[in-house]
Amino acid sequence: MSLAVIEKNDEHVMYCQAANSRKWVEAMDEEIEAFHE
Repeated sequence: MSLAVIEKNDEHVMYCQAANSRKWVEAMDEEIEAFHE
């Protein structure tokens, strides 16, 4: 496997982690809003 493929894969993993944490943060925001109502 070439280094370029590994780097590309790392970017993909980082992107997925960022998307997951964004979803998690949005879910937490909704929970907090529901709690305050």
